[in-house]
Amino acid sequence: MSDVKQLRIPHMGSVENARLVAWHVAENAYFTAGQTLYEVETDKTLTEVDADCDGYLLKQLAEEDEDFKVGDVVGLFADGEVPGEALQAALQALNAVGADADAIPDASPSAGSTADNSAATPANTAAGAAGGARHSPLVRKLAAEHGINLTEVAGSGPAGRVTKEDILARVAAADAKSPLPAGYEAVPCKTVANSLRRQTIARRLSAVAREVPQLTADMEIAIEHLIEVRHELSRTQVARGEAGISLFSCIAAAVCKALADHPELNATYGEKERYLWQTVNLGIAVDTPDGLVVPVVKDAQRLDVNELNTAIKGLTARALGGSLDREELEGGTFTLSNPGALGPVLRAEAILNPPQVALLGLPATRQVPVAEIDDDGNCRVAVRTVLRPSLTFDHRALDGGHAIRFLNTLSERLADPDWLLD
Repeated sequence: MSDVKQLRIPHMGSVENARLVAWHVAENAYFTAGQTLYEVETDKTLTEVDADCDGYLLKQLAEEDEDFKVGDVVGLFADGEVPGEALQAALQALNAVGADADAIPDASPSAGSTADNSAATPANTAAGAAGGARHSPLVRKLAAEHGINLTEVAGSGPAGRVTKEDILARVAAADAKSPLPAGYEAVPCKTVANSLRRQTIARRLSAVAREVPQLTADMEIAIEHLIEVRHELSRTQVARGEAGISLFSCIAAAVCKALADHPELNATYGEKERYLWQTVNLGIAVDTPDGLVVPVVKDAQRLDVNELNTAIKGLTARALGGSLDREELEGGTFTLSNPGALGPVLRAEAILNPPQVALLGLPATRQVPVAEIDDDGNCRVAVRTVLRPSLTFDHRALDGGHAIRFLNTLSERLADPDWLLD
């Protein structure tokens, strides 16, 4: 069996789960190094897995839309040019073990471009009652969840494989009770499967809400001068044929400046120590059709407002297009959320983005009446454009004073933003 090797879900940073979305190479087809073999969806992005060698795809052991763990075996292949006789020998050897991945040695690298078989965990496999067919990870998972013995299920798939539909049909036959909440049996509804991203968002936010004591502090900041400076910057950019500077990018630049004065907010909390990060990797929350994603501008404090504006626009476009790289989603130290871009939100309180200790939410700007006192002590009412940012913070790592001092510094930067023109 030395000519047959395993194709695995590759390691992708902190990602644990992945869904195989589509195969790009058919069974019994040759592929070349660099060619996309299949596409996987994680909680963060869509990733194309490319071959790192020439080869021949002998068997697809995974169906599209199945869920896997990193390191699971999804196919079998023979590497190299695979001359005709060698290919026939590999196929015969494969048939001899009934495509049981456990019978294939794992001594050679996977065809996945980022796979590392030395660290991967082999997929658990099971032989079905009909013809020794291998059951997919999704089928095994469903069977375990519902207490179904796979040897008692007549598979309708190729070579007697038990399919997801076989399991669901058996569950439906065994349990006539509605899965709807009590009292909602007669209410019309449409069932929509949760994506891996939505499941991960729900799991992580539930965990941080339970485990982290969070508080939010708001502050009203007059930004009329900031708006004027932003228009001046944009006019210069547009005259050069470049994109204008967004108000969000100006605020992001001010946040980076404020974090330099308050490094305790650019941090992670541990039981015995806090980690004060020496660079600002600025997370930008982006609302996509598939759910919230937070790409990261690395070393954001090193960028001027023009460079920061370009970086944010690029990350946002790639997030909306589902084409972010794994590296663009890792290592964030402080997050900006901008719900005000979606509508006239009055408050932008948000749950923290772990393991960060602080997150700044930006609502919509508003024109409000403000009482002002002149140098002679006279009071008058004027209409001003204001921003009311909401700073959510981890109370284990920070006290209210830390949050207020940061907001004071941010207010000073935004109220007197001529530094952006330097």
